[in-house]
Amino acid sequence: MERNVYFENYINNLQKDIFLVAYDSRYEIVQFISSYMKSNVRKEMDKPYSSWHNQTSYRIFEEVLTENSSLKKIKNQTVNRDAVEWLGFFYSKWHFLTGEPSKTILRFLKPIKGLKDYYSLHQVDEIEAIEKCKRLYNLSRNCHRKNENKYSYKAHNDNPTYYSFRALRAIYKLKKNEVFKQMKYVGDTDNYDFVDDDYTYGIKGDVIFDKNKSDLISKYEKAESESLKYRRLADISIYFCFVYSANYEEGKDNLLKDIEVLKKDYPSSKRRYKTLYFCLSGKIYEVTSSNEVYIYEMPFSLRENAGILNKMEEEYIV
Repeated sequence: MERNVYFENYINNLQKDIFLVAYDSRYEIVQFISSYMKSNVRKEMDKPYSSWHNQTSYRIFEEVLTENSSLKKIKNQTVNRDAVEWLGFFYSKWHFLTGEPSKTILRFLKPIKGLKDYYSLHQVDEIEAIEKCKRLYNLSRNCHRKNENKYSYKAHNDNPTYYSFRALRAIYKLKKNEVFKQMKYVGDTDNYDFVDDDYTYGIKGDVIFDKNKSDLISKYEKAESESLKYRRLADISIYFCFVYSANYEEGKDNLLKDIEVLKKDYPSSKRRYKTLYFCLSGKIYEVTSSNEVYIYEMPFSLRENAGILNKMEEEYIV
């Protein structure tokens, strides 16, 4: 569906005003924002069409109070009012940029964190701010996911296309952006394995096996070279490579060394894929568009593997 920027901006400002009504009414603002973002009324407002879109900020505020009678008032607000105003707008903008439900957005940025980090987040572009929040969330989950990795499914599949579908799943787990659920496989007909309808996102999946006698650098060089056949690039180009090579598995520092070489040979200003991911032994190494490196734990379950295989069947990939 084509975006209506005027409508989105109206809803963004409406939500900002709802937060300010709660703040000026001296409700404990962190508690109110959490309750509101999880409320039925906000769930309805996440839909493309809702009667709540036509209601005033005060009417929606009252509905949240009706839904949750435990919300408390305090004598004086101690939170910066500008931060509250910004967070209301930002949460709504986030929803429109990613399609994520408001309840999901809370997972990546709790109200207390958003208000605390107001000064750093509101000075950057919203997309950059969202990426920063998701990156920090995934880093915070590393300890828990490391334990899950002990029991995760280890892939044993010789079909390279399988790893493209697995890459799509991994990116969705990191981003929780609904667009990654809706992407279609395009295979050899495009620069990417997956693209969305608007050509905003493009994902190229890859895999390194021992039998390939290949390393991370030569594998990526080949991907870059082959991408030159296609002139059109997605706004956000992603390269994701699974690594099943004894050279890297036995000496994990070798992967980081090659990543450093790759960063020098292909700075973000030169490479066609702006964000790179390399997955080794349950860890994902992300090279951002600004050439920073982050490492995330990423377990895969048997259920997820079955879902990947079913998705391949739906796309007629054998």
